[in-house]
Amino acid sequence: MKVTVYIIYIIIFTFCYYYLNRKLGNKGIFILYPMLFVAVVFALKFWFQYAKLQYGDNMAGSWLKIGLMTLGCFCLFTIVYGLVNFMVNTQVNCHQNYGRPGTIPIKSFLAGTSSIKGVLHFFFYTGGIILPGIAIFK
Repeated sequence: MKVTVYIIYIIIFTFCYYYLNRKLGNKGIFILYPMLFVAVVFALKFWFQYAKLQYGDNMAGSWLKIGLMTLGCFCLFTIVYGLVNFMVNTQVNCHQNYGRPGTIPIKSFLAGTSSIKGVLHFFFYTGGIILPGIAIFK
């Protein structure tokens, strides 16, 4: 059962991280995911109360921990996606407006902006996959 939950989490996280975040933009990311976190926490609370009566306190408690950990990792790492975009874009705008964009280090940074974003996105994507996996199979 835990393997199924983890595979579903990977599919949803990958879709939101690589497809939906590109469509939303930074403002959408910073608004949508905190609202989603709050809404799902309340849904998990109601589910826990129901599952506690049906399955017992120990089993419902362990599934509640898994749900909260995966939800927290999902929201955290998708918000970091928007934060990476914001930081790299801000630095590029600062160099273009106030610096000397023709100098060698700045020129190579501006040319490699998409590579920098890609590496950071992949780094946080792997963190968003590995950390919930540890929590689920622990």
